[in-house]
Amino acid sequence: RDILGAEFDKAIMIARTETLRAYRQATSETYQQSGIVKAWQRLAALSSRTCMACIALDGKVYPMSRPLVDHPNGRCTMIPLLTGETQMPPFTKASDWFIAQDEQTQRDMMGHGKYEAWKDGRFSIDDLATTHLTADYGATPGETALRDLVSEDERKTYIDMGREAGLGAESVIRQGDFMNYMERQGVKAEGFTGQDAMRTSVAEAMRTLSENGEALPATVVVDATRFEKFGRERANLPALFDHETGAVYLNPDAAFWNGDTAKVRAEALRMFETGMWSSDSLAHPVLHESGHMKAHRWDSDRHESLRRLRLSAEQRTTIAREVGTRATVNPQEFVAEVYAGLATGRTYSESVMEWYNLYGGFDD
Repeated sequence: RDILGAEFDKAIMIARTETLRAYRQATSETYQQSGIVKAWQRLAALSSRTCMACIALDGKVYPMSRPLVDHPNGRCTMIPLLTGETQMPPFTKASDWFIAQDEQTQRDMMGHGKYEAWKDGRFSIDDLATTHLTADYGATPGETALRDLVSEDERKTYIDMGREAGLGAESVIRQGDFMNYMERQGVKAEGFTGQDAMRTSVAEAMRTLSENGEALPATVVVDATRFEKFGRERANLPALFDHETGAVYLNPDAAFWNGDTAKVRAEALRMFETGMWSSDSLAHPVLHESGHMKAHRWDSDRHESLRRLRLSAEQRTTIAREVGTRATVNPQEFVAEVYAGLATGRTYSESVMEWYNLYGGFDD
């Protein structure tokens, strides 16, 4: 495990998911061959680890011709409905279970911005299930992004409301709660022992990405040794995306993480106000690396080549003014910084967006 790292964790996730897929397929065939099962009902685990898509899909009835499709590490099961039955078996519907939970549990499961919109009556729990296309598993159930539930102006308002509410209730994210949240998001978290600011940063990043309908990293790891192989150039970076493992790494030795959550949040604000970063979010380092991840997944060769390119003097002037100085290093850093800014609600001129789509390859 220590040698293979994130690749080992991904292999375990795939093995578990494929084992469950085979089991469900065998169960479905058994039901069909029995001659007494007319349909099946989807049943979700009633747990704070359950994603909102599975909460929304819980209780729905499907014909036997339709298989149970779940996301990686999904825990939903099939309940057979027998021919001649006139009533469904009694059970607690997941949406009713969710409504009965306390506010903090609901916020943790739904995300602050989405929670604010839901409480405002902008959508129902049933609206939270959609289909996501993944490279490894094809079409799988996924949670509907906030941007697909409300208008863009409303989305920004609810995200701001959620951010303020989250800050007010923040204090410390407990290790157990954090690990449960990450598991629910399908993200492997390693090395988080006592780093309150890091846990908060990662949790906020995962919520932001989910609310924007963006892909989440498969693994997030706290590991200072990962930065040593890149030399002095990156020794003090707070985070990096390693395309070899597909994981986002956090550097506990970086000066940025030196302090409690409030101090680190203030440092993120300083980086933004001094014109270096594109956002003032504590989640900025993770969002920035998620931008690298998206561009690498979109076109790995293109993204790697961007490190060797230079921006023109005109581009650097505009980018420094609108985005931040870190984005002027090269087109690769520019893409990641604009991605982080967009994720946190920033808007940019047509020129900046044209360059972003050009270098990121997102307009191909």
